[in-house]
Amino acid sequence: MEPYIFKSLASYLRRKELIKDTRLKVEEKLAFFLYMLSHNSSYEDMQLEFRHSGSTFHEYINEFFDIIPALCTRFVEPPRIDEPHPVIATDERFYPYFKVLSMKPKKEKRKNSGDVIAGALEKYIELKKRQVDDEATYLANEKADATKLHEFSITKCMDVLKKMEDVTRVEKIKAFNVFKDAANREIFINAADDDKDTAVMWLRSQMSP
Repeated sequence: MEPYIFKSLASYLRRKELIKDTRLKVEEKLAFFLYMLSHNSSYEDMQLEFRHSGSTFHEYINEFFDIIPALCTRFVEPPRIDEPHPVIATDERFYPYFKVLSMKPKKEKRKNSGDVIAGALEKYIELKKRQVDDEATYLANEKADATKLHEFSITKCMDVLKKMEDVTRVEKIKAFNVFKDAANREIFINAADDDKDTAVMWLRSQMSP
């Protein structure tokens, strides 16, 4: 996209209050959205490019999904309504989100171009929203996994073990092998929270040859 076109589009979005300046300017939000569309980028790709968090992209890209229907009749106009773009017609990645129209002339009444564009954009927006939601779910799961990993880490297990006075030094050394297993760490931490004596008995049972 030419720089003057980008600036003109950003000015239009700001003037019509479709996208507003917040802690990020309209221009940067527009850059997020256009980069995602043109490169079919994931949140991870955009984090490397723009140095923002996944939640930031999720918030601001959704703003554009909400306004696309309002922009379609102003900015999107196919050269021929009865003939799809060659890229869409020959690339099955776009099926069924962009259905290939018949090349043969039809006797029925010609459809309104605005309706055709809006329908195609609606399907595309639905696809991208699913992609955005999948990215958000992935980031949430990744964060939960990181939290769980910290909560049941070997370091935390050893910290709990240090406070158990009746555990010998030899037993503490043997505990390292037990704590190599993530499931063992989780069992030990949960047991210690409930009853330290039970946790020690379980730990000793795992040390037995």
